[in-house]
Amino acid sequence: SYKYFHPVKDHIRELFNFHPKIKDTVEVYGAKLFANDMDSHKMCVHIRRGDFIEHELLETRSDFLVPAMTTVKNFIFEKYPEKNISLVFLTNDWEFVNSLDFDESGFLKIYCPKIKSRGENMYFGSRFCDSILLSSSGSTFGFWIAYLMPDSSLVFYNGQIDKVRGSGNFSKEYVDYDGFPKDWNILELDKRKKIVTIDNRWFFEKFGLNYISSKNFTQL
Repeated sequence: SYKYFHPVKDHIRELFNFHPKIKDTVEVYGAKLFANDMDSHKMCVHIRRGDFIEHELLETRSDFLVPAMTTVKNFIFEKYPEKNISLVFLTNDWEFVNSLDFDESGFLKIYCPKIKSRGENMYFGSRFCDSILLSSSGSTFGFWIAYLMPDSSLVFYNGQIDKVRGSGNFSKEYVDYDGFPKDWNILELDKRKKIVTIDNRWFFEKFGLNYISSKNFTQL
């Protein structure tokens, strides 16, 4: 649970102080990448697929991600109407990114940064993202990028963590209130309407304390 270390968050950030070589490399890369776009709001999207495809945790899927990007983009526009928004993908699965069919209007620019190491990737996200969408919220790597971002940053994450929702006695979804900070925004996919909305209730508030069977979710 993040609650064990959240009271000393500033100290945690000090412990996660990146090696100067990593910071220098990413600072130079970021300065070049955003040379003509320093002022826009950088809306980052973290994508996790790979090993999660065969795992019980839910990987990034387009049926969630595409409408989720629209929801997050609209939220940012409402909060910062004076700001342009640029989209930044954080992933190594560029084949998946290229397969996405989404509305690019409303984004000033779209970036697909090619970053070599995981350390550089984490520092890049925590350094340059103004907001982040965690499309596979079981990813601890994505969690730490978001957690290390400045307090003013906006964080959105997929409310569904497991492939079979609420599966198993130790499902992360049962105790999502222990896994994610309260000020992060929870995204819920309505599969019938094919839309994503922000619903910041915890799992037990949405589905009840005695929820066990995943069959109830087949109609969502």
